[in-house]
Formats: sequence, structure tokens, C-alpha cells
Amino acid sequence: MDRVTFKKAINLFHELKMYQNDFEPRMLELSQEYIAQWAEREASEKSAGEYAKAALKLMDDEGTRVDLFSLPGSTRRDLFTLMHDLLITRQEPKLSKCPSLSFPRVP
Repeated sequence: MDRVTFKKAINLFHELKMYQNDFEPRMLELSQEYIAQWAEREASEKSAGEYAKAALKLMDDEGTRVDLFSLPGSTRRDLFTLMHDLLITRQEPKLSKCPSLSFPRVP
């Protein structure tokens, strides 16, 4: 689906009062599945620094997409909360084992 058609569909969901109850929950569910898979794959394939850079780019790209389609603030908030949890919190144990993030202990 191209961007123009998608934006028209979003507007239609708003006009029909279906966005918040029908569209947004499903979009967030699919986003969660995609981001969880992305995080697992990228964290296992990249160094901690490369992962952090790629994760920040993904978050920036998603923020741009929210703006491009004029999605509500609630969608931005919920999407960024979800990304923080999946990209950072859940990957922290794996990433903290990377030598590039280890700090020497002070005697």
C-alpha cells in the first residue's frame, strides 16, 4: 500500500470513529511482533554499539512515520513505550554481556 492510500485509510478510520478501538490496537500488536523479532535478530547479529545505533534509527524511522501519517499522540506514546521495552529493556541483559559495554571495576 502506498503512503497516500495509507494516509487516506487512517483518515477514514478516524472519520468512522474506528481508529482508537479497531485500527490502533491491531497496528500496535503487529508492531510489537515485528519489533520483538527485529530486536532478537539484531541483538544476536550485531555488536552492542551497532545494535544501539540500529535501534535508534528504527525508533527515529517510526517517529517519522507517525508524523508522516499524522497519527495521534496516543499512538506515538504507546509505540515508543513498546519500542523502549522491546529494544532496550528486554535486550539489556544480552547487551550488557558485550565486552564493548563492560566497564572495569574500580578496586
